Amino acid sequence: MLKVAFDRMRSFWRRDRGAITVEFVVTLPILLAVLMFVQQYGEAMRIRNAMDIGVRDAARFLSRAPIDEVSGGIPETFVCRARTIVTDRLAIYGATPFSASVDGVTADGCSGLYIDDATGDAATYDDGALIADALLIVATEDAVAVSASYGVQLTFAQAFASRKQDVVVTLDNLGNTVQTLTARTDLPEDQEDLNRSIIMTVIETWPRTQ
Repeated sequence: MLKVAFDRMRSFWRRDRGAITVEFVVTLPILLAVLMFVQQYGEAMRIRNAMDIGVRDAARFLSRAPIDEVSGGIPETFVCRARTIVTDRLAIYGATPFSASVDGVTADGCSGLYIDDATGDAATYDDGALIADALLIVATEDAVAVSASYGVQLTFAQAFASRKQDVVVTLDNLGNTVQTLTARTDLPEDQEDLNRSIIMTVIETWPRTQ
């Protein structure tokens, strides 16, 4: 009698019918999650590469642009052209840099910075950070800096996603700091997909050669 019971228990534990199906059901969601992450990460790296190339080309272009003798800065035409270099490169992958979502400010040309409508000065947040687009261009007689930020959507990123990105730009001339500024890109609140965004930022600084 006892032997029969043991035999039945042994037979029960040896049965593996349906085991493959159970293993497949358990591993399928994990496999799909990994594939989804790989696809999204690959897309993010393609956009990051486009940002690297576009920002570098724009900074190099501005470093050779002439200086306006009246204003002492780079003519707006060249700044707008540098901005187009970056946006055209990102457009290849359907990526568009975001604009600031702040009321009471007006875009300051193609620089990516804003003017306060009330005061006429550079628009800032309460903590002093400059209000800026995701594409920022700063140019002086000595150096130029181009910065681009882009929110890449990752399915599992909501826990550590960000809607704000601070960019610190430091322009140097022969080792001496010429200008340092902090600009912030505040992504639009009306786009729910941005809640799953990881913001990538690329900054390229070039000395003036013209």
